[in-house]
Amino acid sequence: MPARCSGGSARWTRPVRAAGSSTCGATAVATCGPMLAGLGPLLGEGVTGGFAYARTHSWWGYRAGRAFLGEEPVVAVPDPYTPAAPGRPIAVLTSRLTASSGELVALAFRGHPAARAFGEPTRGLPTVNDGKELGDGAYLYLTIALGTDRAGGTYDAPLIPDQLASIDWHHLGDRADPTLAAARAWLER
Repeated sequence: MPARCSGGSARWTRPVRAAGSSTCGATAVATCGPMLAGLGPLLGEGVTGGFAYARTHSWWGYRAGRAFLGEEPVVAVPDPYTPAAPGRPIAVLTSRLTASSGELVALAFRGHPAARAFGEPTRGLPTVNDGKELGDGAYLYLTIALGTDRAGGTYDAPLIPDQLASIDWHHLGDRADPTLAAARAWLER
């Protein structure tokens, strides 16, 4: 399970502070699909996000160990984790390095009743990009859709965490990490 457990299996932190990719789109769920499938037991069954195109909308979600794009399974976890205490608080940690597919994973937690985000605003690329090769061999990438949260809200800018917290990269993940300290304080309330 890619999340870390804090204080037994009762509280979770999920850092996506340095998660990202260079492209997104229909390939975005393929890019972040393994993360969504792995985090699915914490995200819960059903729709966790989607893509808002100019004329259509597609959704992604989690069901029984599989990340889906619409009705199509994208990736499966062979032995999905079962939380010992479902519904416990989940802290999502973000930074300015959280980009693209990392932002889509952060969006998957938006609207989750037990989740709260901590850290810095994200990079601002929760979008679907499509590349076209030009005649000279160069590529042009265009944004063709916006990422959506589980309620259908669209995003095309940095994701602002629920609680802003500074990041000290010299202490990332240790006891002096201010973002992790803020998350721990909330988890231990």
